Amino acid sequence: MKVEAKLDSGIYALNRFMLTIQNKRMPIRNLDAKMRDGDTTVAFTFDCPPENARRYTILLDGLEDVREIGPVE
Repeated sequence: MKVEAKLDSGIYALNRFMLTIQNKRMPIRNLDAKMRDGDTTVAFTFDCPPENARRYTILLDGLEDVREIGPVE
């Protein structure tokens, strides 16, 4: 399941997001982070069954730095 997250601007928001992924040992592959004009976008693929991916997405959506997160079609 491919997911895209839009974060608050700044390196600290990206660091907190990445640390959460690492600390929760989320099965992520193909991660791509972009910072342009104050916008931070992280696109990645969960390497797990879709139901688990949805649960991880809900967990990440609860982070204070995440403005928007959802699957990419």
